Amino acid sequence: MNFATHDIDGLAWMQAGPDIGSGALAFIFIGGYGCNKEVWRHQFERLSDRTTCIAIDMPGHGASVPQLERSSIEGYGRVVNELRAHLGLEKPVLVGHSMGGRVALEASRQAPEAFGGLILLDVSRAVSPDHDPAERAKLSSGESHKAFRAHMRAMFEQNFSETCDPAIREEIRASSKALDHATANALTPTIGMWDHTHWEEALRSLKCPLYVVQSTYLVYGQARHILEEGENTPFFDMVRAIIPGVEIDMIRTGHFSMLEEPVRVAKAIAKFASHLAS
Repeated sequence: MNFATHDIDGLAWMQAGPDIGSGALAFIFIGGYGCNKEVWRHQFERLSDRTTCIAIDMPGHGASVPQLERSSIEGYGRVVNELRAHLGLEKPVLVGHSMGGRVALEASRQAPEAFGGLILLDVSRAVSPDHDPAERAKLSSGESHKAFRAHMRAMFEQNFSETCDPAIREEIRASSKALDHATANALTPTIGMWDHTHWEEALRSLKCPLYVVQSTYLVYGQARHILEEGENTPFFDMVRAIIPGVEIDMIRTGHFSMLEEPVRVAKAIAKFASHLAS
């Protein structure tokens, strides 16, 4: 299935579903580090018959031109809010995967009343206040990009389940290699620093319902592992401490759950949408 692609001032996005302004619920999908908007195609296929679906290529990712002055979690949050305003979206629901979950939270932190809901899809807090100070310093230094890329290469296979289709691995490998190099250099340090300084603030500032759909757990410098049903993590503890009663669902698969388990992810998103409508 082909979806309409759009571009304004070098920012590319994919859109499908009912027209904006029709009264249909709208989703804004935000991918992770190095990913492009196409990773959401399966969710578009299953959700765009009744909801407006928009997936953004962040600057320097996919078809969007680099904008180094915006290549940070805070800058990407502004990009989301500018596109939301440009399109005239009323209370859209943000869906952020991995780094995109941080961007979604940051967009909501910047405009708390603007969104109708937020879904975090396999997002981890990779760097926390009690993280090793030397590692935190490395993340904010000129060595951060080199160290992060080495870390990503070393743990690449940990992102996928044992039964993952090899084509998914190659898709993610290709999109990661296509990430603009200057963008990666500018963006990488901001991920760890945002984790360290803004997670609690962003969660506390939420004015909309939150839904967490988790498959793996990651702390920077350690191995990513696939979670078992009912397994708890420090990340879950942090979220529950700030937002008591938050709904957290588990999908046992690899990090790129929207590709490995597209039907289950689409059903989870649709469930959250139904809860918002009730």
